[in-house]
Parts: sequence; structure tokens; C-alpha cells
Amino acid sequence: MTNSQDPDPNSYAPRYGSLVAKLTWALQRDVTALRRGLYRLRQHLRSQTLAACFKAWRCGSGDGLAALLRSPWRKEAQTAVAQMSWNLERRGQALKKACRADRDDYLGALADRAQQGHEAEAYRALSRLMGRVRKKPFAPAVLPTLRKADGTLCSTPEEVVQRWRSHFSTLEAGQPATPETLLASSQRKTPWKGPECVGDLPTLSELQITFACAPRGKSAGPDGIPNELGLACPQRLAELVYPLLLKLCVRGEEAVGLKGGTLVRLYKGRGAHDECGSHRAIMLLSTLAKAIHKVLRPKIADIFVKSTSKLQLGGKPGCSVVFGSHVVRTFLRWRAMAGQSCAVVFADIASAYYAAVRQLAVGHDDADSSIGLHAAIEGLKLSHDEAVALRQHAQEVCALHRSGAPSWTQPGAPSWTQELAHELHSSTWFNMAGDTELVATHRGTRPGSSWADVLFGCLLHRVLSHRNASARRETADDSIDAHANVPLVPWDGVHTLEPVVTPTQHLPLDDVVWADDLAMCLQSDSADSIGVKVSAAVSRLDEAFSEHGLTLTYGERKTAAMVCPKGKRSREVRRALFGEKQSVLVLRESRGPVSLPLVAQYPYLGVCQAPCGAMQGELHRRVGAAWGAFREGRRRVYKSRRLSVSRKGQILHSLVMSKLLHGAGSWPPLNHKEMQTFGGTVFSLYRAILCIPHGGEQHVSLSDAVARTELPSPVTLIHAERLRYLAQLVTSGPDVLWALLRADRPYADAMKESLDWLTRALRNTCAELQGGASWDIWTGIMRDTPRRFRGLIKRALALDICRHQCIEALDGLHRAMREMANKGEPVANASFESCAEACVPCKLAFPTRVAWAGHAARKHGYRNSSFLLAECRTCRGCGRTYGSIGRLRRHLQSVSRCQELWGSFAPTDPDPQTAPHPQCPPGTSLGTFVQVDVDNRAVIDSVHGMHSPFLLRSLQDVGAADWEALWEEVVGCIEPLPVLRATVRLRMDQLGPLSPEYGTLERILLSLTPAVRWPCLG
Repeated sequence: MTNSQDPDPNSYAPRYGSLVAKLTWALQRDVTALRRGLYRLRQHLRSQTLAACFKAWRCGSGDGLAALLRSPWRKEAQTAVAQMSWNLERRGQALKKACRADRDDYLGALADRAQQGHEAEAYRALSRLMGRVRKKPFAPAVLPTLRKADGTLCSTPEEVVQRWRSHFSTLEAGQPATPETLLASSQRKTPWKGPECVGDLPTLSELQITFACAPRGKSAGPDGIPNELGLACPQRLAELVYPLLLKLCVRGEEAVGLKGGTLVRLYKGRGAHDECGSHRAIMLLSTLAKAIHKVLRPKIADIFVKSTSKLQLGGKPGCSVVFGSHVVRTFLRWRAMAGQSCAVVFADIASAYYAAVRQLAVGHDDADSSIGLHAAIEGLKLSHDEAVALRQHAQEVCALHRSGAPSWTQPGAPSWTQELAHELHSSTWFNMAGDTELVATHRGTRPGSSWADVLFGCLLHRVLSHRNASARRETADDSIDAHANVPLVPWDGVHTLEPVVTPTQHLPLDDVVWADDLAMCLQSDSADSIGVKVSAAVSRLDEAFSEHGLTLTYGERKTAAMVCPKGKRSREVRRALFGEKQSVLVLRESRGPVSLPLVAQYPYLGVCQAPCGAMQGELHRRVGAAWGAFREGRRRVYKSRRLSVSRKGQILHSLVMSKLLHGAGSWPPLNHKEMQTFGGTVFSLYRAILCIPHGGEQHVSLSDAVARTELPSPVTLIHAERLRYLAQLVTSGPDVLWALLRADRPYADAMKESLDWLTRALRNTCAELQGGASWDIWTGIMRDTPRRFRGLIKRALALDICRHQCIEALDGLHRAMREMANKGEPVANASFESCAEACVPCKLAFPTRVAWAGHAARKHGYRNSSFLLAECRTCRGCGRTYGSIGRLRRHLQSVSRCQELWGSFAPTDPDPQTAPHPQCPPGTSLGTFVQVDVDNRAVIDSVHGMHSPFLLRSLQDVGAADWEALWEEVVGCIEPLPVLRATVRLRMDQLGPLSPEYGTLERILLSLTPAVRWPCLG
């Protein structure tokens, strides 16, 4: 019962691989046995005691209970409990230490494999080391409550399943079905034309490559076949599936089992968990069906690329998602530099891929056209006029058949491709995960299929073309640009970085589209009409989508507008647009009016867009993403002593810097503040992986960090990203983007500067660049040998790192020689005479107020009064309301009178529910001015020789000539040195020369100088 012998490690088999040692598992078994034995003994003692108590209660005598308490067995049991408890505590502590040691050994072994292993092994070890498996956040298991459409709760599990099935069926116009009805509906009722040429059929090798290139770790569909099966034996699986592919292509029959999928729901991350609208649907198609669709995708992708607008970027080869965000930002910058009003409308389509009417995209069979169209329209909540218009559109040529045609009214896609698309989108079905009921669907472009984005893109192109045609009919004008105010960008047909001097044409800036994300750029000659033009454009867009069965959702992160009024009367227009309503009224013909939110920031295609192309919001977003990625491996990777600094630098560049530098090639030139944000983040990340000990040398320069981590400097990083992005523009950039780039002269000059940097870095190592490189030479390298161009960038980065290593070596030599010359005594970086500020508690002098403020904020949490006073956006001194707290703080810093009169204005609504719009100009708030005692006002900024009321009150409370007490009060007040001196002088003036405290305060005043044995940090 009290056995404390050491466990035998050979009697237990190890678990979890090499994570836990055999001896640790043996120790865990021993601890478990001790814990269970102790529990049984305590329960036995408790049972005997309760039995004796009940016996004494029944007999009315306590002799039995007393005998039990005096019995030798109880004493021996209590002794055993104490001994087992002590033994359990000792062995439990040993088990904790053993587990920690095993964990450290395991992580160290993974770090060694990540350091020394080859690429694949190092990546696997790094993934295990970081624990990159995404785990769901812990949430207590609660009853799966769900609300019905009327708001009541479902009472049975059957009602919950029925509610989920009904909700997701509505998205795709689903109807209950059985296997027999699905089989009957899939039978072809019209003759199949087949391909015109045998060469159009996909080959067996193409199907085999598709299986071999499938991604790992994807969920299986209703057939339960994972992608790993195709990766293991792609040739054998392709031979089995190829007959099904030929049957689809030649006979026009897709297997019924491949037409459906399993629908799972995922929580969106916001909203109530018991609301169906807070969950999104994810369709899991069969692995075989996805492979067949992917093999056939090039047939429709070519039509999509040739027919759609150049700015409909999603799904086109070579087009980066950065192109779309760059077009929007450059347009805002171009109009802002020209001083003209502009706006960008961001549109969000509700359940785009699920709610698309298939008949408009792929057509329909004449045999069941009315039935299928009626089922597709059912549940869309369209008005009578919208339903009539949709039926008329369905009778016209479908979007796919029109695509690729010379004009919108002529057929373009081959009939076989159109029939193939119709077959893939007919008789589809799904079943909910965990449900046995089948649902036949009549809407949607089969989300999860590789055809979904292309077909929806063709449908979206049809909607936008219909909107443009309606606009032309309304204005009776052949040019839509005159009515819709589509910006016209000057263009001369040349891809270069020089400005357009003699434009030969003006390119219209069409809608920027990526998948179902749309951005519409508008301009106006006057600021007064920008709001009206935005309202008219959104109204026309909403009506076009409604006539095609799609719905726009309005909200700050849904369909919203970013308006930038410029020019004459722009201030009044901003006050009218961004004042109380902060929205624009959109009138719709078939539905009621709706409010379009006006936003100051909008996340579009992964990039934060801001008025006039401002970059501060995007930089903060990138910095947050980088630090979030860094925290994932901070302790196990970046702070590990088993990994070398250079290896950690490689990991940092791959996992963290990629988050920070997303889209950095399209960034405009950063101003001083933005460059401080970016450069400071890069330096902080580099410094973090150096693992400098607490007592080590803390002064690390940028060259030192670059030399030790072998990573580029911040400026060099931006140069490299710009050059990589320039290579993408040269190979795949649309003409409109090139025209905007050439109109944005600061960005074009920055791109030329990056090219000059690359030329200077390589002219001594590359024969082609010795006499300088022209634009034609660079573009030829980018187009003909893109890998060589990327290699040249890497060479330039390596040379820059080598340059920093040389600088750091010379700097280290200089420091060593300086220390030897001064016999190891530290040398101040600046003279005492040049130090105007000092930190009294730390006894450090600073050359400038900014240097002192940074130290005080980091070390002592110092905040000036302009920061502390600005709790809301209304100035309590003058009564004006500002668009942001930052603007109010800048106002208080520049207007000291408002700080002196702080509290004299009392707003009518001190806590308004609606915050002012960031773009709204300052305006007068509703309220009253009152008389305020200056001595009782809040904190005053310590500038212009003003005193500190807190320190003055503390000096008054001391009331004695005790030098140490007075000095402690001065040291405890964190304020600039002139403020401390002014406060001490004010207290001396209050006391007078005859006071005993006067001399003590005079000594303190003399001590408040930077030259009193305080090292100056320059």
C-alpha cells in the first residue's frame, strides 16, 4: 500500500512515438496506481466512519464510534494515507519534471531536424515544432439549440435537422428527392451533339496528372475517397475513371453519384450560434467528380479569358490578385493628385455561387425549360417586374453561348462546350452531413467544382453588360462613359514607366472583378454631384443584379462606397455626406430605397483600401498579420537555442515576412511615418530572433541585425518586392493598370529607382549591365528568362547583406578601438550641453524631447495631456467635434488654449451612439459653455513652460523642509525637465525666500539639470 520502489522502465511500452520516454511512462503508471490506492483508502476510511456514526445514532451510544477512533486499524490507515500523500506529491513532482524534460528533448530533436535535415524533412519537422495544426478554440459543449424561421426554438433533433436542410435548400432552390427521381431526371431528353474533333477530348495522361497534383488534407465527398488515394496510385485510378470521363464527353451523361455532394456548415465567426444565417455552407464534392471537372476546365476557361473584360481578373492565368487592389488604390491616388472628386463602390453579392440562376449561364433544355426555370426562380423573393425580366433574360442566348463572340448578340462558345456545361449543372443534389435525406438543387454553379468560378464569371459579365446597355438606352448615347462617369485613362499603347506625353486613346476603367468581389470606380468633375452619381450608379447596378436573380447586401463590409470629394465646395460636400447619416440613399425601381454606407476603410481583395490611396491602415493590417504569424512559433522556433540565427532567419522570411510583404510591390512610396512603421516592424522581428540575453549588449544596429540574420534591410525588401511585382506586370499586367501606373508619377519614379538600385548592385557582376541597362533590356529579361530575373534579384539581395556585414565589421572594430582608447570607460554619445531633457528616476539625459518621450512612454508609461484628455472626439475647450481621436490630439497639441480651457464646454450628448465619420471635417457640437475653475481642471500638457498640477499638489502636501521627501515627490513625477523646473519655481514663488523649504527647493532646482552625472543617450 505504501510501495515506493522505482518503476521498471522495461515493463511498459512507449506511447506517442519518441515524445515520452519509457521511464516517464513507468513513472506515470506508478503515480496513477498511488493516486487510485490513496483514493480507495480514503473512501474506505470514510465508509467505516459513516458506519460507526450511523450505528451510534441507532443505538444511542457512542461506544462504537469511540472504539473506531481508538482502533489500531484506523491509526495505521491514517499513517498510510499520510505516507501515500507524501509519496504521491514527491512522485508527481518528479513526473512533471520528467515530462518537461521529455518535451524539451522532443522539441530540441525537432529543432535539430529543422536545422540539419533536407528540405522536405526540415519542413515536416518545422510544422511539428510549431504545432501548425489549426485547432478550434475551446468552447463548452452546450445543447445544439437552433431557431426556426419564426424565431421559436427547435424542440427535437428531427426539427433541428429539418431546419438546417430547409435553410440550405432555399439557397439552391432545393426540393426533396429520392434516388429514383434523381436517376429519372438525369436521363437525357435531347440529342447530344458531341465534340467536333477527337482532339478536344481530354487524354488519359491529363487525368493522371490531375490525380497526382491533388492537394493533401482535403475532406472527402459523399463517396469517401480521399485525394491521397489518387496521390498514391494516380495511374491506376485514372484508368478506372477515364471511361466515366469519356462517357460524359461523348454521350453527355454524368454519373448520378458524381452530381452531388455533402454539405457541411461552418460558423462565420459572428452572429448568434442558434441562427442559421450565422453559418455558411461548404459543399464537399466527390474526388472523382472534381478531377473530371478540372480536366475539362480548360475548355471553358479559354472562352472566359477571351470574352470577359481585362479587369475581370479572377480565374485568368498570370493575373495576380494584387492587380485588382493596385488598380483601385492607384485610381484613388491619381484622382487625388489631379484634385478631382472620385468614388469607389464595393459590391457584395449574397450567396453568389449558390444563388446564381443556371439557365442564365449555361442555358436549358427545351423539354423542361419552364419547369426548371420555375424551380430556380422560386424562393428568390423577386418582385413581379423582376421575375418577368428574369424570364425574358432566360429566353435569350445564355451567358456561356454569348461568351467569346465578336458581339454580345452573336454566339461564341461551341455548342459542345455549352451542352457540357449544361450537363454538369443539371440534376444536381446534396445531402447534409449526418442526414440521409437527398435534396435536388436547381440553382448555383456547383460550389466546390473548378467550373464554379468560371461560369459565375460569365454570368457576372452578362449582368454588367446588361447594365451598360441599359445605361446607353437611358441616355440615348453610344458611349456609356458620358453617363456612368467611367474614368478615362490616357494611353499611348506602350508598356513603360515614362509618363504619357501624347496619348493616342483613352482607356475606360471598367469594373474591377475578382470572383464575386466587384469594385466600380467613378469620377466627377465637381464635388457637388459625386453623391448623386454614386447613388445612380449603385441603383443601376442593383437593378441589373435583381433582374438576373442576384441580390446585393448592404453594410460597411458588404456593399459600400468610398467617396473622396475634391475641389470647390468639397468641405461642404464632406460635411453633408459624412455628417449625421454617413450614407447615400439609393432608389430602386422594383424595391424600396436602401442606404448605402460611406466607409473610410474597406478590405478589398485582402488589402485595406483608404481614401486617396492612404497606406497607414494597410500597414497596420500587415504588421498585425506579421506579428500574429510570429507569435505562432515565438517560443518553440524563434526563441529556440537549438536553431542557428541564420536558420531562424530563413524560417522568419518564409512564414512571417510573407505576411508583412503581401502586396508590397504595389505600395506607393511610403512617407516618413509609414516608413518608420514598416522599418520598425522589420527591425523588431529581426531583433526578436537574435535572442539577446537580459544582461547582454542591448544596442543592436540595423546593420548588425541584417548581418546576423542574413535578411535584407527594410528599404532593400521594398526594392525587391517592387521588382518582382514589375515582372508580373510586364508579363501579365492589363493595359489599364499600366496606364494608371504611368499616371501615378511618384509610384512610377519609385519603380524606376528600384530598377536603378538593381542596376547599381549588379553592374560589376553582370556583363549585360556594365554599361547601364535600358528599359528594353530589363523587359526582355523579364519576359524571356523570368527565372534569371528572379536570380538577379536574389544576387542583389545577397550583395546588400554582404555590404551590411562589412559595415557591421567596421563598426565593431571602431567600438573596440574606442573602448581601448578610453580604457573601457563608456563614452557618451552626446555632450551634456546638447542634452535638453532627462529622465530623473533613471538618471539618463536625452538630446531631444522626442527621445525622452519615447523612453518615458516605454519605461514609465508616460502620456502627455493631449493624449489623456482626448477620451472622446469632442474638444471640451472649443466645442468642436473631430473625425477621429488622433485629429483631436493633434488639435490639442497645436492649440494650447483649448487645454487651458478644458472642461469649459459641456456637450448636450456626451456619449453619442454614432461616432463621427473619419472623413467629416470638424464641426461645432451641440452644448453649452460654462465657467470652470482653472485650478480644478484636468491634466495640462507640460509644454510652453507650464507646470504640473500633480507635482505642485504633492509638494504642497509635504509641507516640510525634508530634502529626501521633496526629492522623492519630484522623482515620482514623470514629466519633461522644463515642466519639473517650472513647477519647483512656482512652489518657491508661493513660499517666498523666508520659508525654510525655499532653500531645499533651490537645491532640488539645481539638481534638475542633465549635466549632473547622467550619461546622455544621443
